[in-house]
Amino acid sequence: MNKNRLPLGVYAAVLTPQNDDLTIDSRRFAAHCAWLLDNGCDGLAIMGTTGEASSFGVSERIAALDALVDSGIAPEKLMVGTGCCAIPDTAELTSHALSVGAGGVLMLPPFYYKQASDEGIFRAFAQVIEKVNDQRLCVILYHFPKMTGVPFSDSVVERLISAYPSTIAGMKDSSGDWEHMERLCGRFPGFRMYAGTEKYLLDILKVGGAGCISASTNLTCRQAGDVFSQWQAECARSSELFREFDVRVIQNNINTKGFFPVDRKVARDVLGLPMGRRIVLVCVFAGQIMKHKGFEKLQEAIRYIEKDYFFVFFGNHDRSVLDSMNIEYEALGYLNDNISLRLAYSAADVFVASSIQEAFGKTLAEAMACGTPVVAFNATGPRDIVDHKKNGYLARPFDPEDLAHGVKWVMEDLLRYKELSQKAREKVEREFAAEKVAKKYIQLYKKILAQRSKVDVGSCSKY
Repeated sequence: MNKNRLPLGVYAAVLTPQNDDLTIDSRRFAAHCAWLLDNGCDGLAIMGTTGEASSFGVSERIAALDALVDSGIAPEKLMVGTGCCAIPDTAELTSHALSVGAGGVLMLPPFYYKQASDEGIFRAFAQVIEKVNDQRLCVILYHFPKMTGVPFSDSVVERLISAYPSTIAGMKDSSGDWEHMERLCGRFPGFRMYAGTEKYLLDILKVGGAGCISASTNLTCRQAGDVFSQWQAECARSSELFREFDVRVIQNNINTKGFFPVDRKVARDVLGLPMGRRIVLVCVFAGQIMKHKGFEKLQEAIRYIEKDYFFVFFGNHDRSVLDSMNIEYEALGYLNDNISLRLAYSAADVFVASSIQEAFGKTLAEAMACGTPVVAFNATGPRDIVDHKKNGYLARPFDPEDLAHGVKWVMEDLLRYKELSQKAREKVEREFAAEKVAKKYIQLYKKILAQRSKVDVGSCSKY
């Protein structure tokens, strides 16, 4: 198998910002890529399906890659989409990606003519590899049969690996077929399988896969990055080599200067939310399309919640679904800046998170930083953020009725509510403030340096 430079872990299938005339906005493209790498992504898959690569010409794609590298993005973290219908175009884009130091390429099969034979697919890739003729070439096959109509069979994957073992390195599987992903992981050990969605991130890591390449990680990069970090830590703790070592996971920090309590009346007035109502805030950030976000559990819980509550949703919501829930609500849409988020958190009486799996739960911590108690399930990330009946409520996993009970419990006693609110802010300041997290890193570095000093002194004393 190819010993490539591409990192394992979480990749965003990066969006390509465009100007009004549909040319690529290189400045915003670079800024977004930098933000993704700073917020949990291990690598970037550019010029793929989400990046609308097929809508751009070869020269546009080359210019966009050059501008990205010139902006300071590390090229070895780039998996560049190069697959085209025409083999010369694929070869040209691939050669250029290698010339700027890209870690690898993500290559579709020629996809205009459908029902291609295994022989045809093999020969198409063989021609590209021979034309490029570069030992640095690392190819990640792009399996997206619903979009291309040209799937990779197990036999053609095996033939490509056998013919080009130092070049064919892995696959992005966007089929949504978990059995296919699992089968290839088992059949080709060392072949880097990337799930096409973070929904399968943990699953594919557990069967020997490499990570995920996902469109929605343009938004969920922090959460997906936390999942990968926690998985790495657990692997280290359970390994023969590192089980005796001190393995730590230092959580993400929360900007406590950007997230703080705002007067509730002011926040509601600015957002146009009703005064004198008990407001339940819910983030449906990809929740209706990602099962682990637990939107169905929320729908069930709402049946047990009193009808006089007013719900406020932000994120990725479908109004037809919300309308069908027979509740009074306001949908704020995406909130992309700290001011809007701070106002939303502060306007609410309680923040409800129905996630079934959450590595950290950044929105929970942000709400608490604004003095808003949180109700969540007692599982995964929320357990590290919410202290049961101290600054919020942790419901039995994954019991919708108990989640609804938590909402009632938080708000039924005014004196207790004030204490929960105060304790919520204090918890975030104490454990997740940027300076606190930085201190943990400094303490860890000092401990490592002290241990090295002892080893060095011990080594010198032998002579």
